[in-house]
Amino acid sequence: MSSGAPMHTRILLSYAYFFVRIALPPDILKVHRSWSDYLSSSHGKDISLTRLFSSGRLTGSAKHAYAIGHLLPFLKPGARVLDIGSGSGYLCAVLHHLVSPPPSSTQPNPVQGKVIGIDHIPELVEWSKKNLEKDGLGPAVRDGRIEMIATDGRQGEFYDVCHLWLANIVFPCIFPGYPLGGPYDAIHVGAASPTLPQALVDQLKSPGKMFIPVGVYSQAIWEIEKTVTGEVQKRRVMDVM
Repeated sequence: MSSGAPMHTRILLSYAYFFVRIALPPDILKVHRSWSDYLSSSHGKDISLTRLFSSGRLTGSAKHAYAIGHLLPFLKPGARVLDIGSGSGYLCAVLHHLVSPPPSSTQPNPVQGKVIGIDHIPELVEWSKKNLEKDGLGPAVRDGRIEMIATDGRQGEFYDVCHLWLANIVFPCIFPGYPLGGPYDAIHVGAASPTLPQALVDQLKSPGKMFIPVGVYSQAIWEIEKTVTGEVQKRRVMDVM
């Protein structure tokens, strides 16, 4: 861990390391041990830990572990996953290891999945690509198993307004999420949406599952699961504020 990190950062990282040691299976703990590397390596970019904290862009590893625990049944080898608000790229690395396992003696050619991370801050997207490269995942980025994209997954809110006031006179690209890469077995949303975006539900496979915080002044984590028949089931997991 970087000795130059602020005290609150070092405390958070220490807590997160302890949490994931007891919350996650051993085969992905190796990724969680590298979480501090994803935060401390700015690669010359003007993206400091303090800036990430103050902008609300930093999510603790413990929160990632909690989200993965809820999505885990849908994170099988070969799955397609969307991470909205991908930040440092850390969670995309974890997801990649789950859906694209390396060859083994019993599985010399394992099925490979795809992880798409999107963020509306271009500097973060470039930073995340360098983090992934440093973590040994450059080949996965280059061959498309991991794709990091600078786009705004929040624009669905504007789409809903345009749809209401302009009677369908809208640009087709203004949707939340990233429909071009879907449908997805799992969707993780890292920032709260005022309401549940229907377009994200539409991007789920049948079956598929989404983990998303919803609300403005009062927020809660919701699990949205689409069954094999297309039925959408919603479950309020916990309040977050």
